[in-house]
Amino acid sequence: MLKNLDHFSIPSKLALSSGVLVVALATIALVGVRGLNLAYSNFVEYRSLARQANADGRVQANIISTRVFARDFVIDPSDSIMSGVQERAAATIALGIMAG
Repeated sequence: MLKNLDHFSIPSKLALSSGVLVVALATIALVGVRGLNLAYSNFVEYRSLARQANADGRVQANIISTRVFARDFVIDPSDSIMSGVQERAAATIALGIMAG
């Protein structure tokens, strides 16, 4: 291939090498843009999953609180404990609706 380049003039060789560089840079730029777009879409998906996991954790914490209040109510049935059960249960339902 180098023998074929001997037939070209110096300006032609410079133009060819510049063209090769431009094509290489354009290819690198396209690969970079594609990688950034893929990273962005992966981040958006991760953020959605993280928000869902956070909401699920809140629901689970409220379920546990409701169970603790219910256990305490079985041991000592009082109005204050019953209101705690009702408040936690209502919060769990509300969070479950928002998370779902």
